Amino acid sequence: MFPGNKLQALRSVLWNFTIYCGGKTIRANKVTLALHSEFFEAWFEFSLAGDTFHTKNSVTLEELDGSALEAIVDQFYGEKLILNQDNIANILKGADFLICNEILSLCSAFLEKSLSKSNSFGIFFLARQFSLNDLGRLAEKFIQQNFRLISASEEFLSLSVSELVYFLENDNLGTHPESDVLDAALRWLDSASDPAAHFIQVIRCVRLCLMSETEYDLSMARITEAAAKLDLVPEKCTFLRECTFYRNYMSGAGSTTHGNKVVTPYQATPRIPNQILFLLAGFSSGVPASSIQALDIRSERWTNLTLQLPVGIAYPSSQTFKDKIYLFGGVRQPIAHMPQTFSRDTYIVDLGTGLLKKTVPMKTKRNFVSSAILDNKIYAIGGKEAPELGVRLGSCEVLDLEEKPLNWVKISDMRSRRSDAGAVGFRRKVFVVGGFNGRNSLSTVEIYDPARKIWIQGANLNVRRTGLSCVVLDDCIYAIGGSDGIDRLNSVERYCPQTKRWELVAPMTVARSNLGVGCVEGRIVVAGGYKGDDVTCSAEIYNKDLNTWEMFTPLTIPKSGMAFSVVDCCNISDQQRFCYQNKENLVQEIRNKAMTPCLNSPCPCLNFGELDTSLSDISAGSLDSNQGAAEEEEEDQQPEQMVADMVQPMDEVDQQLGLGAEELVQGLLILPAQVQHQGEVVDEHDEHPHHFHQDDQGSEDSDEFWEEEEEEEEEFMDEEDF
Repeated sequence: MFPGNKLQALRSVLWNFTIYCGGKTIRANKVTLALHSEFFEAWFEFSLAGDTFHTKNSVTLEELDGSALEAIVDQFYGEKLILNQDNIANILKGADFLICNEILSLCSAFLEKSLSKSNSFGIFFLARQFSLNDLGRLAEKFIQQNFRLISASEEFLSLSVSELVYFLENDNLGTHPESDVLDAALRWLDSASDPAAHFIQVIRCVRLCLMSETEYDLSMARITEAAAKLDLVPEKCTFLRECTFYRNYMSGAGSTTHGNKVVTPYQATPRIPNQILFLLAGFSSGVPASSIQALDIRSERWTNLTLQLPVGIAYPSSQTFKDKIYLFGGVRQPIAHMPQTFSRDTYIVDLGTGLLKKTVPMKTKRNFVSSAILDNKIYAIGGKEAPELGVRLGSCEVLDLEEKPLNWVKISDMRSRRSDAGAVGFRRKVFVVGGFNGRNSLSTVEIYDPARKIWIQGANLNVRRTGLSCVVLDDCIYAIGGSDGIDRLNSVERYCPQTKRWELVAPMTVARSNLGVGCVEGRIVVAGGYKGDDVTCSAEIYNKDLNTWEMFTPLTIPKSGMAFSVVDCCNISDQQRFCYQNKENLVQEIRNKAMTPCLNSPCPCLNFGELDTSLSDISAGSLDSNQGAAEEEEEDQQPEQMVADMVQPMDEVDQQLGLGAEELVQGLLILPAQVQHQGEVVDEHDEHPHHFHQDDQGSEDSDEFWEEEEEEEEEFMDEEDF
């Protein structure tokens, strides 16, 4: 290809066509024009066919900007196209008219880099005008995810009413809570030339039924005040009375004329969430599970996905990268009561295509593995390599997701062996929290510095924890639940980098270990786990601002030892597939729950999504009220009785073996490394903290090993806190 300056020299000699546009005279060669522009290619084809109009050697294009067209043609001849905020619209118009795909791509790339909170609406409408579909989707997602800030811009106030309604009604609008939408609507109406004409159309976009009681009361007062200022009579705002009816109906008050079910109206239909929590694999119904559940936090519903793992896996770990979930390690048991095998397999769950594939395995088999993601690298940490081995792993390996082909690479070992730990990527380092060393639950914390490739000590937890889960929220690490080796824990600790210490925060309602945890839209969700006597389906949600936990919609099935991953919906092409699909019945489901007290217990093990008890059934007494009361009374039993119920099975074992509590404490009772509990095959340290471990006994090197571990831990504790 000729350099640009030589092409320009040839252009001055070989030109055979002239373009007149906006006071500019642009000369070029027909072949060059046809090569870069589909418009001119078609023009000259008509000329060759003998069309008299197109046989002319010139054309006048008055509808385009002359300077923009001149810059486009110069680019055909190798000149650099200079794009800026002043000429981008005219360049786009010229490239679109001439059908210059190369120029359109350059403009799209420029606008993508320029996208900001002050120009996102303009870029979105430019992309729609010139069919730049990828850019349009990107700009729309940007607006949806940053709506609270963008709606305060001057550009937002310049939207037409139809453009405003398009965004306010959109299911993908990422704002939360819904009062943000009301703020934006009232702000736009305040600046509108004729707010009364558009008041009802705009306010109807706010989904008032999704608000909390306090938010709803405040919002209704604001709307009423705004309507009064515009002299709008209440009779015109009938939709406000409809919202009040639906809210009362969902709370159990009011009724329909014929007792029919109510279809969820627009004002009560949840939007698509910003993030979705996925729970993968785990123990369920006595065997490792292959199922995957997704949480739609806006609908407060769990969905069992049709996509499943090829084999049941328990105690794996997972991490998210863009629209893919990487799942690895754990224990497999294809059939109940068959031997378990520890895994080094790695699976990729592609949420974009809905497909699952197996990829490169880890170097080491790892059950009870912990993991973290940092700088697009997944770290697999510790675990247990084989059922017959008592010692835990100190080894770690990393998977660089930006390297092709993918490959796990070993890194330096931790200072202390551990499995069942919590782990997170935090402030350019990997934190490994608590865990189990084969004999004791741990309170120690290790920190891996990838830049220096070393492990250093972190501040110790306040409580020993194994089977815990960790998440990051607002620049703090939360260590949640687990077991201290004796009891399941409901306590929660938070690490703040400013103090470099762990502090206790509000405890969960249900003590649990091996639980699923995710930070979703600024709230911590915990689900499932083992609560000491059984696997639970209960779920809770943490409000950081209030430092409180409240019960949440339970899982559809009891589950523990699962992997968990949170995915940003902006990375998924079709988010709706993973959202709750039965939204039209949500109002009825909420009403049914409100009118059925037994459903409000911490772990009802019911799928509200499948609950279809009609109002007529409830009023006719088809639900056994005595049974509901009994279940409620059972859930409310005193803590002493609950502890007694948990200890009872152990007492029965002691009597059968002829051994007492003192012998248990002294470690004289040796049970198999794998035990059976209510039909579920589990690792004994995770489900029976009272048992010591056969796989840690009887080795000639065991005493020497534990002496080395204790010496190492003493040295570990002497190091300076991170």
